[in-house]
Amino acid sequence: YLEPLALALSRQSGHPVKMVMSREEVFRATGPTSGGVILVKLGAKSDGTLTAADVEMKFQAGAFAGSPVGGASMTALACYDIPNFRITGWDVVTNSPKVAAYRAPGAPISAFGVESAMDELARKLGIDPIELREKNGVKNGTKASYGPTFANIGYLETLAAIKNCAQYSEPLGPNQGRGVAAGFWFNVGGESTAAVHINEDGTAVVVTGNPDIGGSRASMAMMAAEVLGVSVEQVRPMVADTASIGFSMLTGGSRTALPRQQTMRATIDWSYDLLRSQERTFFRWLAVFADSFSLERVESVASDAGGEFDALDLLASLVEKSLVQIDPGTDETRYRLLESTEQYAREKLIENGELETASRAHARAYLSFAQQLEARLETLPDPAWLALAEPEWENWRAALAWSLASGSDVQTGQELVVALRAVWSRIARAALEGRRWVQAALDAVDARTPLELAGRLEMANVYVSAVVGPIDDVLQAAERALASFEQAGDALGVAEAQRFVGQALTRKGEHARGEAFLHAALTTFREHSKESLTGHALLALGTSRYMDGDVAGARPFFDEALTAFRGIGSERSVAMVAAHRAEAEFQGGDAEAAVRFTLEALAADRALREHLSIAIDLCNIAAYLVHLGRFGEARAYAREALDIAYERDFDVPVAWAIQHLAAAAVLETRQDGADTTAIRERAARLCGFTDAHLEALENEREHTERQERDALEEALGEALGVDTYAALVAEGRTWSDARAVSEAQQWREPT
Repeated sequence: YLEPLALALSRQSGHPVKMVMSREEVFRATGPTSGGVILVKLGAKSDGTLTAADVEMKFQAGAFAGSPVGGASMTALACYDIPNFRITGWDVVTNSPKVAAYRAPGAPISAFGVESAMDELARKLGIDPIELREKNGVKNGTKASYGPTFANIGYLETLAAIKNCAQYSEPLGPNQGRGVAAGFWFNVGGESTAAVHINEDGTAVVVTGNPDIGGSRASMAMMAAEVLGVSVEQVRPMVADTASIGFSMLTGGSRTALPRQQTMRATIDWSYDLLRSQERTFFRWLAVFADSFSLERVESVASDAGGEFDALDLLASLVEKSLVQIDPGTDETRYRLLESTEQYAREKLIENGELETASRAHARAYLSFAQQLEARLETLPDPAWLALAEPEWENWRAALAWSLASGSDVQTGQELVVALRAVWSRIARAALEGRRWVQAALDAVDARTPLELAGRLEMANVYVSAVVGPIDDVLQAAERALASFEQAGDALGVAEAQRFVGQALTRKGEHARGEAFLHAALTTFREHSKESLTGHALLALGTSRYMDGDVAGARPFFDEALTAFRGIGSERSVAMVAAHRAEAEFQGGDAEAAVRFTLEALAADRALREHLSIAIDLCNIAAYLVHLGRFGEARAYAREALDIAYERDFDVPVAWAIQHLAAAAVLETRQDGADTTAIRERAARLCGFTDAHLEALENEREHTERQERDALEEALGEALGVDTYAALVAEGRTWSDARAVSEAQQWREPT
C-alpha cells in the first residue's frame, strides 16, 4: 500500500525513500473485510446424501469493485460432492471504505454459511455432523465444484481423525458446546526468480526475490544443498531487492508457498527416482514411523516388507542422500524424516498399496517391543527402562491410532493397551491419555474378545485409575478383572487383581478385609518368584498396618519390600517404600525421620523425572515441616508441589498443596500473634475448597493430612468464630480450581 507513495516521493525528491507504517496505521490503511449476506439451500435424502445445493452470496466491496466474492464462490461447496448445485456471487459497491484481502479471502465467510446449513441439516436428519460430512465429503478423484479434479485432498481422513479423537465424545460441562465446521482453500502460483552462486570455498549463496514469510529461505537452502551435494550449513539464503534479481511477483502467503512446495517436491522426486528399487521400498515404509525411530524398530517393521533388507546400510545411504535425518540429542542413534519427506514417503506408500501392510507391521513391532519392556520390569533398573520407553511414545500413539481408533486391527490395539499399562503408570504425562486409550479398548470388548484379554484390559484400567482416578474406580476395575481371571483360570492374573482389590479396600479403611486379599496375592507371587509383585504386596501390607495405627507392625513389611526391590534394582519402588516409611514414622511421632525418608524418596523421584511422585513427596515434606513449625521451608515445598500438580492436572496433590500452604500461613500467624484476618479468611475458604475437591475425587485424607486439617480447623475456628469460619468454608466449597490455585499462590512470599 505504500509502494506508490514511496515511488512518487522518490521521483519528486530524487532520493531513495523508505516508508514504514506503525501497527495502528497498518490496521487503518489496509481496509476492512467484506460484510456479507449468505443464502444457502440444501437438498438431501433421508440417509443424509446431498442431492442439490443453491448458494447465493452478496459481498460488500466498498467504494470500488473488488470484493473477495470470487474466492468465496470457488470454496463454498468445495468440501462436498454434490451432483446438482448453483453458486451465485454478487460484488456489491457501497459508500464505505474499500475492502481488503485477508488470509483465504472470502472463504471463511462462505464457509460460515454453508457449514451452518450443514449443521442444521444434521440436526433435522438426526445424523452426527461428522458422519454427514463423511458421507458427502470430497476425495481423491472428485471433481471440485469450481472445476479441477482433486488428488490427495485428505478431507475424509481429517474427519475420521476428529471422530476418533477422545475429546469429540467426551461429555460437555455446563455452558460448554462443541462445534463442527470444514473449510477449503487453494493455492495460486506466479513468477519467481532465484539464483545460486558457488563460492571458492565450496559454500553457496541462494538469492531469491520474495520476502520470507514462512520459512522459504530455509527451504531454498535445503533444496540447493540437496542438488549441490553439500550440507545445508554451507548454503546461505538471501532475499535481494528488485535491482539484484529477476522478476518476482508480489509476495503473498499462497503465492510464495506453491512454487516453494512444487520445487521441494521436485527435489524429493529427483532424489527418489535415483534410489535403487530396494531403497525405494525401504524409504516408503519409513513413513509409518511417528517422530523418531531406532534401527532395531526399523529392522522389525521392514522384515514384513518382503525381501532381505540390510537396514543399517539402507539408513546410512538415505542419510547420505538427505532423505533421512539423524536425530540429535539422544544417547542411542535414532532417525527421523523431515515433515515434507514423511508426507512424500506416505504418498508413495499409498500409491503402491502398501499403507495397510506397513501400518500393521508397525503396530505389531511396537506391540512386541511393549511386551518386551513389560517383561523386563523386574530385571531392568528404572532409569534404563524409562530410557527405552520414553522415546517411543509417539510411535505407540500412532500404532494405537491405526489399530484401535480406526478399527483396523482392534485386538492388536487391545493387546497394545495391555502391554503399555506400565508405561501409563510410570510415565506420568502419559497417564491421562492412557486412560482414554484404555477406555476405547474396553468399549471395543465383545463376544469375540478372549476372557483373559478382557481381564488384562481391566487391569490396565486399574493401573491408570491408580494414577489419575478416584479409589472407587480402582476397586471396581480390579473386581471386574478378578472375576475375569477367575473365570479364565489365570492364577497370576487373579493374584494381581487381588493386590489392587486389597490396596483399594485398605485405602477405604477396610483393613482386615483388604489385608486378606493382599496376603493371598503375596502367597501366589512368591510361588511364581515374582520379586517386583512380591515387593508391591509387601509395601501394601506395610501401608495398611500403619494406616490402621500399627506402625511397629508396618516396619517388617517395609524392610522386606526394600530387600525385594533393591534385589531387582527398582529405584522407583525403593523411593515408594521410603515415602510410605516416612508416613509411618510421622504417624509414630518422629517427624524428623519422616522428613529424612521423604527427602530420600524425592531425590530418587527427581532423578527418574516422576512428576506425580515428586508432587506427592513435596506435599508430604511440607506437611511434616508444618508440624515441626518450620513454616517458611514448608511454604517453599508446598508452592513447588502446587506448581507441578496444577500444571500436570494431578488433582489430589493440588488439594494437598493448597491445604499445606494454608496451614503454614495460619499456624505461623497464630504463633507470632499478628493481626492477619485476611490470611485466615482466605485459608478458611481454601479449607472449604480442599474439602469439596477431595470429596469429589472420593479421596479421604490420610493421617498426616487429617492431623493438619484438624489443627487448621481449631486455629481458624478460634480466631474467626465458629459461625464465620463455617460460612467461609461453605463459600470456598464453591470455588473453581483456578480460583483456589490463584488464591493459594498469594502466599508465594513469606507472610
